[in-house]
Amino acid sequence: DGSILTATQAKAPGAAASQWFYKDKTGKAQGPFSTESMTEWLKQGKLRSDLQVRPSSATDFVPLGDGSILTARPSVPKAKAKAKAKAAASPNAQQLGAGKWFYLDKSGKQQGPFTTAQLSGWLKQGKLQSSLLVRSGFQKDFSPIGDGSRLTEEATRHAAATKIQAVQRGKVARQDTTKPAAAKAKAKTKAKVKAAPKAVPAAVVPKAAPKSAVQAPAAVPAAAAPVAATQAAVQAGELGPENQWFYLDKAGQAQGPFSTAQMSGWLQQGKVKPDLQVRNSLESSFAP
Repeated sequence: DGSILTATQAKAPGAAASQWFYKDKTGKAQGPFSTESMTEWLKQGKLRSDLQVRPSSATDFVPLGDGSILTARPSVPKAKAKAKAKAAASPNAQQLGAGKWFYLDKSGKQQGPFTTAQLSGWLKQGKLQSSLLVRSGFQKDFSPIGDGSRLTEEATRHAAATKIQAVQRGKVARQDTTKPAAAKAKAKTKAKVKAAPKAVPAAVVPKAAPKSAVQAPAAVPAAAAPVAATQAAVQAGELGPENQWFYLDKAGQAQGPFSTAQMSGWLQQGKVKPDLQVRNSLESSFAP
């Protein structure tokens, strides 16, 4: 019914097109129209599933189907595209078993939790209808399962977060091996400090930043230091757009970007509520 068409809408250059064309009854291309307009028309039943459409970044028209092509991921170099297609076609066991899902039965009662692997399997076997209302353990609202792509997308995000955490653990381990050298450098620094005059102008040595600027509060993470760290990682090419996250604060203002590891850590520590509205840099709308 098109209700899951609120998935990622990329803003970055080369990302999924937000402009669409369709062929009318005479075969003439009409457009461009925004993704939001196409989505709304589909919900209202004004578009047929066999309508030929294409994004502004493509030349070939394809059937609209259930509307899932409107949420296509950004185009990437061929090598990366093949790797992504392979991963999506055969996700590993860790990815498929990552999430917990619930669905509403015919009486409107919630059933679950079930793993991503279970729901994916039942969907492939035809035991679940595309209109079945489901939600993940971190979501508050139910929405149709559709073609099941949202199940593997969450598993892929979980795997990416796990990989980032593993990389960070590896960096910590490497830092431990450099402790002797770090100790020597620290000793040299102390010697220089002893040699310096006792009175140092305030303009030369700035005051220490308040703790609130570098620590996350109990409810919602502070923005200053985490954002600076994330921006540094982005500039260094260590953090892709799919791992850059934003959230809406109590005033409705977007805060970020934060890395997947930061958001995952705050969620596990209870500093971020499951109903917090978030999106990554490839998305245009916020969701719990």
